[in-house]
This record gives sequence, C-alpha cells and structure tokens, in this order.
Amino acid sequence: MNKSNDITVYQWWGNDNEPPSHLKTKKQLAHIRLKPVEPVGVIYCTKYDLYLYDPSNPKSATEKRKVTEKQLKALAKGREKQRYEQEYNEWFNNWGHIIKAENEAILRAREIIKDKNNWLILDTETTGLSDAEIVEIGIINLDGEILLNSLVKPSISIPDDATMIHGITNEMVANSPTFPEIYHQIQSITKDKTVGIYNADFDISILNYCYQKHNLQRLEFDYDCIMFLYARYYGEYSDYHGNFKWQPLNGGHRAIDDCLATLKLIKKMADSKVTEDLESLFKKHYTPRDIYLKRRFNNRLLGILDNLKTLEKILDSDNNCSVSEKKIKDYLLRCVENCQKGRSILRQISIKI
Repeated sequence: MNKSNDITVYQWWGNDNEPPSHLKTKKQLAHIRLKPVEPVGVIYCTKYDLYLYDPSNPKSATEKRKVTEKQLKALAKGREKQRYEQEYNEWFNNWGHIIKAENEAILRAREIIKDKNNWLILDTETTGLSDAEIVEIGIINLDGEILLNSLVKPSISIPDDATMIHGITNEMVANSPTFPEIYHQIQSITKDKTVGIYNADFDISILNYCYQKHNLQRLEFDYDCIMFLYARYYGEYSDYHGNFKWQPLNGGHRAIDDCLATLKLIKKMADSKVTEDLESLFKKHYTPRDIYLKRRFNNRLLGILDNLKTLEKILDSDNNCSVSEKKIKDYLLRCVENCQKGRSILRQISIKI
C-alpha cells in the first residue's frame, strides 16, 4: 500500500493491494445517493485515474442535497419547454414551412398590386424550347391594359410541334415585324419597370438568345417569376425534390392570354387570407404534457403510475424500507410493463425500472 499526496494508492481488484470493500467509486456513491467530496484512495489506470471515496467519512462523501419543490417545478417546466420546441420543429418541418411559404407569396402579391404602376406582365410564344426565336410577344399592365401584342416573324420556320402548342403558323407571321423591328418598342415599354413573367427563366433566356442573334444590346429590366411565387402559394411540396412543384398556367398558349392568366393569379394570391401567426396556429393543436398523459392513458394505469411515484419517494428516502414495499413496486412495474402504453409513459416520467 502506497500513499501519494495523502491519498492511498491501490491496485485493481483481485491484486494483492486491492482497495477495502467499503470504499466506493463516484458511480457507486451515486447509487446510494451520496456525492463525492475528497477521495481517500486512487487506482492509477492507463487512460484515467479511478478515485475512491469513504461513505462513512463526511469529509470524503456526503449526502446529495435533496431537490426542492421549486427545483422540481423548474425541471418540469424545462422539460415541457423542450418538448414544446421539439414538437414545434417537427410540425414546422412537416407543415409549418408550407403555410409560411403561402403567407409569403400572398404578401408578395399584395406588394405587387400595391405598386402596380411600376409593374408589367410579359409573355412570349416561340419556335421551340432552346435556341428558339420569338413568334409572339405580349405585354400588359396590372390594370389589364394591353401595351404590346404582336406576332413576330422569326428567321427560321416555325416547327409543326410548336404550332400544335400555340397555333401560330408561318403564314400568320409572314407579314409581321421581325424582332429587331419591335426591339425599341419593347425597350420603351419596359424601361424603369419590373416585369412579372410566368416561368421567367424560359422567357428571359429566349429574349437573351434573340438579342445575341440579332446583335442587339440586352435589355436590362428587373423581373420576378410569378410561377415560382404561385408554386409557394399553391403549396404542393415535394419531399423528394425539397421544393414546391410548379403549377401549369392554363392560359391558352397565346401571349396576351397568358399575360392575363398571370395577372389573374397575382390578384388571386393578393386577395387570399394570410394564415395567423404560425406559433399561434401550432398552439391550437399542442397539448400540454399533463393533459396529454390523461388523454392517452386510462385512469387505472394512471393510478398505478401515481402509486409508483409515491413508492419511489419512499424507497429513495428510506434505505430500511420494508420488503413488502419493494415487492409492491416490482408488482406495479410488471403491471405497467405488460402494457405497451405503460412502457412508453414510464420513459416519459422517468420511473426507474
């Protein structure tokens, strides 16, 4: 037996210099509801040093301070807050974010309508989907007034599959202006305006292609994609793609018809009702823990659990409790364990099994 800094050094159990049986580790102290103060012994190990304490010596180990009623209430309040936040996050990830997106789309549409003098709506019909030319362009204001409605003669023939979609033939555009001939009209109308476009990426890419093909300066105007906005309003969310599904415009595939259909959607969104504050909405469906337990478990099971909690207090406070009390607790635990709901609730109220 060696001593180091007034602490006796022992060897691991089973060796000649093993510690006496009354000395306890920190974990063993916790089982008898004591907390460590100063170690009286130590076993040096490779990864850590294992300190030992004497339960009979108040300078080495002392009783844990009993939790007050105020502390118990604070702990319960903390657990309830944690459960609330966890359930709110789960609800938001499943539903709340969809409602939030809808609200944002409605508010954005209202901003557009409020600022309608600075907004236009544009749509094009084309010879195809990529490297395509414009065969019709329409621009309206937010009062529905037509500012530009023109067929456009492309430098290539209109394919039959494109004609099947929008109905515009080569004969219809034979005497129409070319894109360079209406370029300055588009420029004049869109100057200092913000343009709403259904599927803006497509129409802007077609315009850019036409600028480049005819060696024209690109028209720089602000624009917003109404298709993206309406998808958030419509709320068909795809977990697979992690985004909202785009919805068809159903405008008739002619430029002015599609412009008017886009305007109709903007007004529809702006006239919609914004859902109340998300947290207030969640609280309507949230059940506090005590009410939740009563709803989920029948009175007989709750009575058993109440008796278990009472017995736990007796067993924890009195080490000399009767054998019958321990048997009663074991019996009650078996009753509850036989019930699937009981096992679940045991974990929630931290009953020791």
